[in-house]
Amino acid sequence: MKQFTEAKDILLKQGFEDKNTLLCGPDCIMVEWFRKKGDTVFKSPTGKPHHSLAINLAGGGGTRRLSDSGVLKGWGAGQITTYHAEQSAEWWYEKEDASFVTFYFKPEYLEHMAGSNLDVNPSKIDFRSVFKAKKPFYHDIMRHLVLPYDWQAPENQLGLSHAVQLLTYRLMKDFVNFREPVLSSGSLPPITKKRLIEYLEVNYSKPITVEELAGVANLSSFHFLRLFKQTFNQTPHQYLLKLRIEKACGLLLATDADLSSVALATGFSSQAHFSHRFKLQKGVSPGRFRMDAVGRFIA
Repeated sequence: MKQFTEAKDILLKQGFEDKNTLLCGPDCIMVEWFRKKGDTVFKSPTGKPHHSLAINLAGGGGTRRLSDSGVLKGWGAGQITTYHAEQSAEWWYEKEDASFVTFYFKPEYLEHMAGSNLDVNPSKIDFRSVFKAKKPFYHDIMRHLVLPYDWQAPENQLGLSHAVQLLTYRLMKDFVNFREPVLSSGSLPPITKKRLIEYLEVNYSKPITVEELAGVANLSSFHFLRLFKQTFNQTPHQYLLKLRIEKACGLLLATDADLSSVALATGFSSQAHFSHRFKLQKGVSPGRFRMDAVGRFIA
């Protein structure tokens, strides 16, 4: 809540009334504002810890905003304005009452929502600033799903939370640029899957990173991890560990190499680590596995 205090204080000092405040989570709040007609000037500083979305509910026709391109006039009911955290803003309110709702949210909130709900790399999104865009959806959400309810009543929190989710999804669609394509949930293309299998077959004994495998697949690490799990039904680490154990089984059966040599040849850092992982996978130690195999061969 503290990170949003400065934004609220700026308006409170200029005579705006905080009619309602909804704490939506650790990274976002919603505030319903009202200002009786009269001249008001306020400036929002740059370098804020949050982005914001302002939805005009009523009035504001005499509003003016100073921007890089000059003075922009008018901000009618139903129109919205968005602000990037790094953008400063200077406003004049005059002539009539103003009523609006502002949704303040940290960049981390938008990144989390994009990553967890849209299968988007959080580091590859850009939030856009706009002034008085005509987007009835946001006004309708406020009028029908938010404003009619007591924001503090426990029984309303689920419904209000759902409204905030809808607001965020639409906000990402309308005002977020994705610098990496949005991928739908699915599997890796067959040619990419084949390329990864071949790469791991050749390099299983070496240290391998997620970034390295993502490069083989020509994907960001974020998307690679999701699609790999969808394709192989296991994480890259689990896949590689299973592959190394299978390769170790082959060496145990086909050679008389000691366990330390088998461990190093199959990518394990030590015999102890190898033996521990082997037993977890196979249910017996590497030595017992070899002895049992020899016994079956002799019998």
